[in-house]
Amino acid sequence: EINMGDVYDLHETLYIDYANDQYKIGDIDISAMEDEDIMQLYQTFYRAIANLSFSEMHLNEKPDPDKDAAIQIIYTEQDGNTLTLDFIEKEKNHYYLVQNGTYTGLTVRLNRFTGAGGVTSRYEMLMDKLK
Repeated sequence: EINMGDVYDLHETLYIDYANDQYKIGDIDISAMEDEDIMQLYQTFYRAIANLSFSEMHLNEKPDPDKDAAIQIIYTEQDGNTLTLDFIEKEKNHYYLVQNGTYTGLTVRLNRFTGAGGVTSRYEMLMDKLK
């Protein structure tokens, strides 16, 4: 699940079951469409999320514990285990990365989400194709 809050209008749940070749975004069953172009766009969107990279290390800093995440990604495995990534604003267009409530020492720039080839552009491409 990815929620970009007020940063960008994107709140989607992706479902991936590699063993059974089942793929969904929200209520849309991608695998049932049997469309290679849509499947490719779905996989590219998912990879954009999964391959987010950090921008800088700030080991001696800590995010404000009273601030809510501006962006949140939650990975839920089939056994129910979850990994929550919270992106808490450090300054404009720059976020602390918090994993399961613990600051990682890493920061991520907004352009990792919104830049060319990033999460938002891949999302828009997929949604355009699904129209």
